[in-house]
Amino acid sequence: MLEGGFKRSITLNFTNDRRIEDEFMEHGKYEFGDIQWYPSRHTAVYRYDDRLPINTSGDGVYDFVGFQSNFAIIAKSVRTSAEAARNADAKCLPSSFLAYKKLTANGLKNNLIFTGYPVIGHQAKMQTSGSCLYSPETAKDTVCPWDPRIKGLFFYETTAIFSATSFADFVQDIKKLRDINPNSFCGVDIYNGFLIRFVPSPKLTWASRRTRSSWTSTTIGGRGVTPRLNQTSGKKLSRWRSSSTGEAALG
Repeated sequence: MLEGGFKRSITLNFTNDRRIEDEFMEHGKYEFGDIQWYPSRHTAVYRYDDRLPINTSGDGVYDFVGFQSNFAIIAKSVRTSAEAARNADAKCLPSSFLAYKKLTANGLKNNLIFTGYPVIGHQAKMQTSGSCLYSPETAKDTVCPWDPRIKGLFFYETTAIFSATSFADFVQDIKKLRDINPNSFCGVDIYNGFLIRFVPSPKLTWASRRTRSSWTSTTIGGRGVTPRLNQTSGKKLSRWRSSSTGEAALG
C-alpha cells in the first residue's frame, strides 16, 4: 500500500556537545530526527524533523552543502594538500567550515535561499539532497566531490548499532580521547562528523521501539600505502565500538 504524500518541517540546532550522552535518546521522539556530532569542534547539531500535512504552507528544499558542485581545482586541493603535507593542524582547518554550515543551514532553503527556521517542504525535496544530482555531466570547470575525472573523494564509512546504555558509555570514551588530542577527530569532522540516528527494535511496540541508535562515521580513504594522519585514534575507536556492540555494518 502506497503512503500518501506529506511535508516535513526541519530545524537545525547547533549547540555545545556537553550533554549529548544524556540528551540523545530524548531526540528520538522526532520521526526523522538525527544528530551530527563534531567532536573536535565540541559541537552537536540536532535536527528536529517531523512530518506535516501535505497542505501545509512551504516549498523548501535540501541542497546539502557537501553535495554541491565546486570548482575542480578546489576539489583536488582539499583532497590532497593536508595529507600530503603531513600537517595535522592544516588538516583541521576545513573542519571550521562548520560555521558556514550553520550560516547556510547546511543547505536547507526555504525557497531559493535560506531565510530562517523551520524549513518546510515536500518529502521528496527534503529527503533527497544536493544540486550535484542535476549538474551537467559535460561541465569541465565544476565537478561533484565524487567525480572520477579528478580522482575525487575516496572514503570509508562505518556504521554500528548500540543500545541506549552502551551508546552513552561509548560517547564518554570518545570525549576522553578527544580531550587528549582534539586534532585526532578532524578527519571525521571534515566529512560531517558522526551521524547519530535512531532505529526501531522489532521486539518492541511502536510507542517504545526507538530505543537503539545507529552511529555512522565517514573518513577519507588512503590511495597509497602511507598511513593517514591520526590513524591510531581511528583504530582505537574501531576497537571500542566492537567491544560495545556486536551489530556492525562496514562499507
